[in-house]
Amino acid sequence: MITMTVPERFEKQLIHIAEKENTATNNLMAMLMDKALTEFIEDYFDARIGEAAIEELQRGEDTTVSLKEAMRLLNEMVD
Repeated sequence: MITMTVPERFEKQLIHIAEKENTATNNLMAMLMDKALTEFIEDYFDARIGEAAIEELQRGEDTTVSLKEAMRLLNEMVD
């Protein structure tokens, strides 16, 4: 299990929000940390995928298409 120290300015805001939402502060903090970590991990892997795609383009292993061409190809797949 990982524990975290929250800066006092955030702790006060979290307590205030928890009171307004009628939620236990620990539950609110756990929910927010879960959401924040999930988004961070998703963003991290999205960035790595993007970096790999750019490297492939730079090495000439892949090409790009215009938006117009992409839309045409998508329409062909749907029809």
